[in-house]
Amino acid sequence: MRFALAAAASVTTTTACAQQQKSPRAGWNFAFKHFVIAAWNPPAATEAEYRVYRDAGFNIVMSPRYALPDNALDLAQEHGLKVLIDTYTPNDKPWGGTAGKYTPHPDHHPATLPELVWLHERYGKHAALAGYLLGDDYGNLPQELVETTQYLRKNAPRLFPWVCQNVMSPKSLAQSGNPIMNPQIYPTLYQKNRPVDEQARLYCEGLNRLRESCKRYNLIMWPMFNVAGVESDSLIRFQVFSSLAYGSQGVWYFVYSGALQRGTDFKSLEEAKANLRPIWETAKKANACVAEWGPRLLGRSVAAVYHTGWSCAGVKKPSTGRWVESMDDDVLVGVLTKDGESPLAVVVDKRVALQAGAVPEREVTVRFGPAVSEILLISGRMENSTKGRTIKLKLEGGGAQLLVLRMK
Repeated sequence: MRFALAAAASVTTTTACAQQQKSPRAGWNFAFKHFVIAAWNPPAATEAEYRVYRDAGFNIVMSPRYALPDNALDLAQEHGLKVLIDTYTPNDKPWGGTAGKYTPHPDHHPATLPELVWLHERYGKHAALAGYLLGDDYGNLPQELVETTQYLRKNAPRLFPWVCQNVMSPKSLAQSGNPIMNPQIYPTLYQKNRPVDEQARLYCEGLNRLRESCKRYNLIMWPMFNVAGVESDSLIRFQVFSSLAYGSQGVWYFVYSGALQRGTDFKSLEEAKANLRPIWETAKKANACVAEWGPRLLGRSVAAVYHTGWSCAGVKKPSTGRWVESMDDDVLVGVLTKDGESPLAVVVDKRVALQAGAVPEREVTVRFGPAVSEILLISGRMENSTKGRTIKLKLEGGGAQLLVLRMK
């Protein structure tokens, strides 16, 4: 009898694991329904910094590390932002006074299950809460992150169980029932001494690995790209918009305080604004486009990605009979589909430079396949229609345009 019960339990466990691996999204229903526009490492929890992040178009911020998030949550609610609570704490100061087992680290650890329960009992009902940072710089999920993921799926499926990976490990996420893949793709940091076109190409290589992983394991795609130390407007735009072309459902800036701002913890709005770096304005303009296009992009699958100019893995060249038949040099087009809706095309100018303002606007031509009868250009609240399947667009270096493709 004991053997029979053990065998039955084993079958049940195996089946449950298989179901989790097949559909890690099962059981989740996130309250945050918008396209995520977020930055790694939080602004200081002051009125001034929350205001400048909100003005730059971010919709999610992190709570300051090692600090209780009361002030961050209240400020976020006041400024129309949502918060992901950073659960990391010094090893000798566990949340609630008691930590479970965790992977050894010399200084700190993310909340273990008893700590997350303590945090969730205090803050889980706050209107500004979007979820928790369960772990940073992980590949395979250790047992403590599996436990906290499963706790949230059972007790708070409306909240993001966020793990930031430094090594892509989609199978581990899927087996643990964690539906979000948010890896660090940082050629503008770790390969910053390479030619700028090579940095852009490596970023697309990372995006391609990410989209293939998300498709295989049914994960939500949140790429994280680096803008720290980047002064080029075109390179920042390219990272944002190529993410959309590859099917991203959210974008994450790896920023720290020194990238968008000179320093942090500014108390007055005047001081905060006086210390914004030029790339803050670049991020603001890009984020405005992402916020405008985001509702149309959510839930989309990538039908194909096309490149001219330098190429990389997983892409196609325009050709007769394909979604894209021809386009000018140094252009990237991602075609995104969704049942019952017209296909979308994200057209990205691949020209980038290391210097700000070095890539002028130009006109590009894209010709789509014969099944396309009309093209809508989405700009602000306007939809400009072009009959036929060929369109001319004016794009900045690294810039993009969203198109709706009407089919015959």
